Amino acid sequence: MKKRTLLFMMVLIFISVPIYAGVSNQWAKTYGGSSLDNVKNVVQTSDGSFVFAGVTSSYGAGSNDAWVLKLDSDGVAEWEKTYGSNTTESLYSFHQTSDGGFVIGGHTISYTAGGADAWFLKLDSDGVVEWEKTYGGSKDDYFDSIHQTSDGGFAVAGRTSSYGAGYQDVWVLKLDSGGVVEWEKTYGGSEYDYCNSINQTSDGGFIIAGSTRSFGDISNDAWVLKLDSSGLIKWSKTYGGSENDHLKSLYQTSDGGFVVAGQTSSYGAGGADAWVLKLDSGGVVEWEKTYGGNTDDSLYSIHQTSDGGFAAVGRTSSYGAGNLDAWFLKLDSGGEVEWVKTYGGSNDDYFNSIHQTSDGDFAVAGSTTSYGAGSNDAWVLKLDSNGDVANCDMINELQSYGSTTNSVIAVSSSASVEISSARIYLRTATVIDTSSEMRTVCEAPSTDSDGDNIFDYVDNCQNTYNPIQFDADNDGTGDACDADTVYGTISGDIKRGVTVNIYRTTCGGDVLIDTTSTDQNGYYSFGDLESGKLFIVLTAGSYSFYPVSSWPVIPQEDIQSYDFTATLIPRFIDNDDGTVTDFRTNLIWLKNANCYGYDNWSNAMSFAAGLNSGECGLSDGSSAGDWRLATKEDLQGIGTDPPTTWGTGYSSDAWIMPGSPFVSIIDNGFWSSTEYGTDSAWHLRMGNGFSYPDSKTYSLYMWPVRSPN
Repeated sequence: MKKRTLLFMMVLIFISVPIYAGVSNQWAKTYGGSSLDNVKNVVQTSDGSFVFAGVTSSYGAGSNDAWVLKLDSDGVAEWEKTYGSNTTESLYSFHQTSDGGFVIGGHTISYTAGGADAWFLKLDSDGVVEWEKTYGGSKDDYFDSIHQTSDGGFAVAGRTSSYGAGYQDVWVLKLDSGGVVEWEKTYGGSEYDYCNSINQTSDGGFIIAGSTRSFGDISNDAWVLKLDSSGLIKWSKTYGGSENDHLKSLYQTSDGGFVVAGQTSSYGAGGADAWVLKLDSGGVVEWEKTYGGNTDDSLYSIHQTSDGGFAAVGRTSSYGAGNLDAWFLKLDSGGEVEWVKTYGGSNDDYFNSIHQTSDGDFAVAGSTTSYGAGSNDAWVLKLDSNGDVANCDMINELQSYGSTTNSVIAVSSSASVEISSARIYLRTATVIDTSSEMRTVCEAPSTDSDGDNIFDYVDNCQNTYNPIQFDADNDGTGDACDADTVYGTISGDIKRGVTVNIYRTTCGGDVLIDTTSTDQNGYYSFGDLESGKLFIVLTAGSYSFYPVSSWPVIPQEDIQSYDFTATLIPRFIDNDDGTVTDFRTNLIWLKNANCYGYDNWSNAMSFAAGLNSGECGLSDGSSAGDWRLATKEDLQGIGTDPPTTWGTGYSSDAWIMPGSPFVSIIDNGFWSSTEYGTDSAWHLRMGNGFSYPDSKTYSLYMWPVRSPN
């Protein structure tokens, strides 16, 4: 008689499920002096604080200086510095580098080879200049965008009148980590051409967005160029109509395409409308939409959010409280509006930059004339995931707004590409420590009376420690301080000989509150259970059972007595076609976990996307595009927790439950598709189940997955 080992499923029973992590603070603050000050970029640093960069006329050595402030998580300045000399410097681009420092790109007329020279500064993590250089010729040259590349160098893009084919050409330079030019090229025609954004793409090349008068219609058209790693054009396309159209921001999306944002006068409801286009990897329009009213509206920054949608900010004169208001559009993955909000007072306010923070909230920055100390102050806001600061009356959610879908055609263009040779000079800017005046416009109350890391303004028991915020009867008062907490019964019919464990989730973790075994008829029952988040774990021998994709939620009216019958399903099913179905992750996995060996992240992504039936032992009828590289969460979900065995050497039982049908699971690192910043991605070590970020240039193993048919 053969013995069989059954792997069952863990089924979670939810009696009450509202759970809150610690609530982060939100605030809106201004920074500046008596003159003009504004912010171009804001980033969250690796320590959870913020750095913003812009231009100031209130402080510094000259009429305009570059200005950088490091803020703590509450918006209080830790340090601030200006960079410049006795005339004018401007900052257009700012980013944190992989070493924890920062880079600045802009222009200077203080020390130049011509009219204005492009200007690049490398700072350490405390804002101290490590090196500084200018680049240019006899006329005006600017850096508008900087991106750190995977080799530790930099791609910079801007405008030049010193070189190229026309009055002003797009100018791209590839620099090493010390600012030495590896190559530089101009792109354009006989008229004026602009670049506002550059990014390195997953294939090692570059994508550029801006506008052109040399190609497209008779006015300005939006312009996107895809370059290879040497700066050669792979494709070049214009987008627009008969009026002026511009792109201000570009972001490579998780599907390998691009989202671009700016302003159009060719389409929409008013004089100029905010404009977003989703492009595939070849620049073909997948969708495009305008947003706005009957006057002028624009977007200056767009990012893909963690939910696959998009967050975009800019300014509007169609809506809001003043002549110009800052505005924030949250879009879904198809460009449909989830919500729109304006921010500001009776004067002019706008946002230039947005950054989604590590807690899922947003940091936005720009300029305000409605608030602050001077005629124009820098403005930084830490918003929650819905774009709000609690109790802040200068935020207005729009219930009615313009949104239209247009039919924009991408037109291939043929730019002239020329090799330029800029003169490079080492410079030394005057660096001045400043102390700007900070004013609070709004701040969410940060009182936490019971010390449970939930601020009082959202705590359902303000004076009782309850970090998980249970509210079984949904009356707005948490169970920890509610006199009418519900008690109930959970019972069911499973199979005899199964041990049934019931757990409660608490702030200290999951706590076993009772254990029973099914009787000879497979019946079990738990009574007198206080409501809360409860779940059942079924065990047989040494095995636990794992969650299915859909868990039953107990309706409120059934909370006092609930019967549940579990379904016993094997954890893994070998589909006999080169695939294995895992009911914990609800995914189909390649049975051979090491078909392709190891390679860098980009090649691993390409291999997974190109996998199809007939390769790696597959006979499942799948096609290229069905498979993908597993995410960090997929890899964490496939293993046992804690690991059943830690494994030694090359063991198929290292991280995966013993008895699984997989083959060739290597006790080594496996790439995930989940990125960590621009140049790194997460991988999971099969020997211990730990996740780590590593450079995308490293070679690691790869394990494709796909969704069920």
